[in-house]
Amino acid sequence: MSSTAPPHVGPADRIDFTDSRVLVTGGTKGIGAAITRHFVEADARVIVAARTPVDDIPAGRFVQADVATSEGVTTLAFSDQYEQEMEYSGDVAKGEFTAFWLRDGRVLAGMDVNIWDVTDVIQTLIRSGARVDKARLVNPEVPLAEVHAEPLAGARS
Repeated sequence: MSSTAPPHVGPADRIDFTDSRVLVTGGTKGIGAAITRHFVEADARVIVAARTPVDDIPAGRFVQADVATSEGVTTLAFSDQYEQEMEYSGDVAKGEFTAFWLRDGRVLAGMDVNIWDVTDVIQTLIRSGARVDKARLVNPEVPLAEVHAEPLAGARS
């Protein structure tokens, strides 16, 4: 008895990634390379971070960085590949910070590095589309949920 398995349909097959920005870490070999190809084929603007460069990633879309190290994370966070304004809050030297990519005063992306329990707030900042007060955003004493004139609904600090 033989059967033909249906093709795999995952979350990336159900979401329109056209012109989205996607960061793939470890994206030059194995599963990471397959993920990179998938997002490129889905018309996403892909940035790849990995320890080892490869020839088939277009110039300006690769950051050589080992994100298993604080130096590699810092290299990635401060890379100019994002074509956006970048700000951060925390202690970069200790490898404990949150990086934010902004356009027109709005948070487009965020990355927490050894700072726990801020992912939900970063997602809320991104999804809200609201402008943030940059001085408050980069001040580690100000909870992320309070970087607007009014606290974000549903955000935990």
